[in-house]
Amino acid sequence: MEHEDARYSARGCGELFAAVITQAFHDAFAPQAFNAGEKEMVQRDSIAFLTAKSGEWRAHRNWLCTQIGIDGDALAESVREMLLGITSPHMKERQNSGRQDVIAFKPAQIEAARAVHRQMNDRSPAPRPIPTPKPAPEPVATAKHKSVVLEPDASDVLTDWYANMSVT
Repeated sequence: MEHEDARYSARGCGELFAAVITQAFHDAFAPQAFNAGEKEMVQRDSIAFLTAKSGEWRAHRNWLCTQIGIDGDALAESVREMLLGITSPHMKERQNSGRQDVIAFKPAQIEAARAVHRQMNDRSPAPRPIPTPKPAPEPVATAKHKSVVLEPDASDVLTDWYANMSVT
């Protein structure tokens, strides 16, 4: 009797862990019942959880996957391939098998998740504003020299003025 209870408990935990992974897929590809800000945060966190190559998300995903007999890194690689638009041989095999346990999402949901994934992985720097040239400072008159007012294209006059200037 105790042996049966332990088996039931292990099966119940396995179902719970599988439900957590399944919910992560739903939150990544078809988030619902959240306001716009929460929906985006939940979607980003779920994509990070499912695709992380290192860190806490990877550790938690892999632990849960191990509990239900799945390779968490292989799962993450499959999700990354799907988000990049790559159909792996494993995914083709599952799609062609006609199995009903495959989580199916609409193409628009997959495209929306791909857009979020691209945005999360875009490492290009933010565009920098084009600097506005500062006007040249006005010449300042000193006790020894007179102020010179230059025309915009008078660089030759300035060069001649400096060349002919004598220091006393």
